[in-house]
Amino acid sequence: MSKSKIPIIFGVTGLVIGFVFMAGYFYELHYNPFHFPTMEQAVEQAQTSGHGYSAPPLYHFLERLMFALVPGLLLPAIGIDGWVAIVLWVVAVLLNAPIYYCVGLVCAWALKRMRLGNTTS
Repeated sequence: MSKSKIPIIFGVTGLVIGFVFMAGYFYELHYNPFHFPTMEQAVEQAQTSGHGYSAPPLYHFLERLMFALVPGLLLPAIGIDGWVAIVLWVVAVLLNAPIYYCVGLVCAWALKRMRLGNTTS
């Protein structure tokens, strides 16, 4: 019986994706590449123009992609700040590996079924 390497590849990919998004999140938090205004600037803009500040579409896309590809991010999404947020990020990334591993198991099972179905006909 040969074992498939697909689940392991999926699990490692899940870890890499999680750590990439974690690094990107902390980079964005520290260096502000989207040039978000401070709270005072946003309030002043809302008072003078009548509407609030909205983030760029790329930011919204990346945020949605992050929550879709790293489902464990519902843990730190509750707004905890500081060291607890970092610990919850690491837990979310580490949870990503078993989730992706299970998806890899399903894919390996489906590929095996397709191969068996094609050889018998």
